[in-house]
Amino acid sequence: MSIGSSSSSEDSSCLPNSSTGTSLIFSQTSDVRSSIMSPVAVTNASRFSSTLSSFSKCTFAVPCVHKSRFIAAGLPNTATLVAGEFRVYRRRWVLLAIVFFLNYTNASMWICFAPVADTSASYFGVSLTWINMLTVIYFIVFIPFNFVGVYMAERFGLKPLMISSAVINLIGGALRVLSVYIFEEPTQKFVVLFIGQSITAVAQALILIQPTKLAAYWFAPNERTIANAAGTIANEIGLMVAFLASPFIVGDNTSNIEHLIVIWSVPSVIPVLICVVFVNTRSYPPSPPSSSGAIASMGFKDSMTECLRNKQFWCLMLSFGTGLAAFSTLIALIEQILCVNGYSDTYAGIASTVCIGSGCVGAAIFGTLADRSKKYDVIYKGCYLLACLGVGFFAWASTKSDNNVLILLGVGWFGFFGLVLFPLALELSVECTYPVSESASSGVVILAGQLIGIVMLVGLPFLGQSLTQKQNEVEDCAQGVDKEDLWISNIVLATFTSLIAVWTLFFFKSPNKRLEAEQNANLIDDS
Repeated sequence: MSIGSSSSSEDSSCLPNSSTGTSLIFSQTSDVRSSIMSPVAVTNASRFSSTLSSFSKCTFAVPCVHKSRFIAAGLPNTATLVAGEFRVYRRRWVLLAIVFFLNYTNASMWICFAPVADTSASYFGVSLTWINMLTVIYFIVFIPFNFVGVYMAERFGLKPLMISSAVINLIGGALRVLSVYIFEEPTQKFVVLFIGQSITAVAQALILIQPTKLAAYWFAPNERTIANAAGTIANEIGLMVAFLASPFIVGDNTSNIEHLIVIWSVPSVIPVLICVVFVNTRSYPPSPPSSSGAIASMGFKDSMTECLRNKQFWCLMLSFGTGLAAFSTLIALIEQILCVNGYSDTYAGIASTVCIGSGCVGAAIFGTLADRSKKYDVIYKGCYLLACLGVGFFAWASTKSDNNVLILLGVGWFGFFGLVLFPLALELSVECTYPVSESASSGVVILAGQLIGIVMLVGLPFLGQSLTQKQNEVEDCAQGVDKEDLWISNIVLATFTSLIAVWTLFFFKSPNKRLEAEQNANLIDDS
């Protein structure tokens, strides 16, 4: 038997919080038909008891639940599933568009200085270390504000999180623009720019946790990985466009750095406009898209506790954290790696574009395959190992000054198999920790990448070597900037990432808890 709703409109009234995890919470509309489950359904419900038993120690820290959401929680060794009418809404694409443009604009502001790092250092009169700090600050700020974002997602819902992140992103972008027009001294400009960059870093901490939350509560099970991929790969598309265009915007004129800042900051207004014009919906749909979307997730504190108790989640943190850090570090340092061997900023931008562009293709292919097969861990491990081959090949090819094609082949291979790890890892983080909050599990696993990224991006440049005589003759870096050969850093990055990939193959075994819960829910509903 099932409880359904004849109305698709959203009800603004709310049910109070459940103070313990030992009660059943049912959301109902005004014309709900209540009924008693049949003996057959009760018998089948026992199959679901192991999945729901984890709810017994869970406090549902949602401030209110819209009456139009179907919510079910379970008792220890007992399960009663209340199945509702599962459906999806067209407005989910508007919400996905907001998440897409948030990721896109934020990422382009983050990375726009990396492909012209030496020119930026020359314009502002600072060292390359400070230009790298414009990237590292994102990693540092993410650490505390990730927890703020997770709490906001659970306490207030997805819509307030979207709006606040869009506004913060816009404020950071506005400060970046003001740094160009208000101040004359390059040092003063850099200080204001750095403050604006730090504010956009706060926005990133609120943005990156949104795709899994949106996919879980607004998209059907066969759409979740693709929705996750669209939300997360938008970040990589922002990197790709910035890497491709930035060298052309700046050219040989250092003063064009001002145009660079304005061009990548102004689009931060787009997500705010979409929010103002189109978002008139609530954080949750009137009816859930799946049985897991009808379950109230754990609160902030319980979610964090359960994540840190989960051994497989720790494995995923180390595995994906290393992969994410390796990608971020390689993208941030690629211009500095290549220019000492005679490759121009334009070529470095093309190499990054090939990496991310091929990654978008790979994410579409493997994301679709994962959605259909549900073999998340198998695809994740296979792509991880193959991506490491590309990192190693690039590390070798970039040491020569005439390997244009081989370098593109290496970064293209790495991107094709590597970028899909982002959406896959976010899906795996939800699967292996369910019913932990999606924003908590994805936020913590991304946090691991930021922490490892800080170590890599700050530490690896210290392994730089003095340029050889041949490199001094062919280098194509900006004048007046200290230059070092990062070939040892590149080898260390490739070796460490490959070791973690092999370790992942043998030690990471993720259970698909959410999928199993949905399958058991379907069995009960059918009975």
